[in-house]
Amino acid sequence: MKVDLAPSALAELADIWDWNAAEWGIRRANGYLAFLRKAIFGLSKDHQSGRRVEDRPGIYYVVAKRRPQGHGHVIVYTSLDELVTVIHVFHTAQDWKSRI
Repeated sequence: MKVDLAPSALAELADIWDWNAAEWGIRRANGYLAFLRKAIFGLSKDHQSGRRVEDRPGIYYVVAKRRPQGHGHVIVYTSLDELVTVIHVFHTAQDWKSRI
């Protein structure tokens, strides 16, 4: 399957990079963004591993964490025919379900 990123997801990834660069430095920001992109583009082969978002038919999510404990990011997407579209990338501490 092909993976596409909606403009909202691209903007959120840019914000994630900016925050990480300001807090931890450019090298760590690049590494974390690479980690997220790997999880995102991994959906091309593993899109069925996502969980359904309650009360949102056709919308799924996966949680990407570097460590089992602590925070990570929620990747929200749709899957139709041969296309996975990532529509949002939220921090796990956010009330992300209300923002979809």
